Amino acid sequence: MVDAQRVLEGGLFEDEVFRGGDLAAADLRDKELCRCTFDAVKLTESRWRGARLEDCTFKGCELSRFSPAGLVARDVTFIDCKMMGVEWAE
Repeated sequence: MVDAQRVLEGGLFEDEVFRGGDLAAADLRDKELCRCTFDAVKLTESRWRGARLEDCTFKGCELSRFSPAGLVARDVTFIDCKMMGVEWAE
């Protein structure tokens, strides 16, 4: 399970695997994640402004209506994720 409090309080994560859990509507601004995997994590309506993702993988995650505005992403992979209603324009 995802330790939601640890994710919300921490700023930098490297080589972490987050399995299951609920981070719906979480404010993940300014997080830095490098080589991390999210496996079946609920991230519906999460906000990522100012966050940086590098070499991360999302597998089987619920990402509907998440807000990538202001997110910097490099080499991020989404596998079997639900991503309905995401606004990519910004």
